[in-house]
Amino acid sequence: MFLKKLLLGTFASLLVSGSALAHLKIGTYKGLTAEGQQCAVQIVSISFENNVRNPLNERVVVKSGNLAMNLSHPVVVGDRFDSIEFDHDYLKGHIGTSEGAALIILEMSHDTKKEGPERVVTLQHNWITNSAQKTECSELTFAE
Repeated sequence: MFLKKLLLGTFASLLVSGSALAHLKIGTYKGLTAEGQQCAVQIVSISFENNVRNPLNERVVVKSGNLAMNLSHPVVVGDRFDSIEFDHDYLKGHIGTSEGAALIILEMSHDTKKEGPERVVTLQHNWITNSAQKTECSELTFAE
């Protein structure tokens, strides 16, 4: 039992310290739209809530198109409400607007050859007219 607790504690420590940053660099990542046009997303800042380096505390300010917002890893709660984890594949943020809502999703790659942001999706949804404006920027690579 002691060995199991020791191994779990070591694993949790490595998980928090090793993946606390979502493999992002501050600067601009460039990519392509589905139509083959150039697009970009800017990582403005990376910080941790309460200065605790834990993926659930990670905050990334992102600018994509005319949207800017604070992204974080989504929380994953166990089926029986017995665990709290995080989804390391995404950083997500949303805000309410006067007409509906807007969001930015940054999809992460964990491939050993290219670890970091892979795609950004922005969505602005007008609840009044039930219309939406969505943009996707894929194949992201760090530019500056």
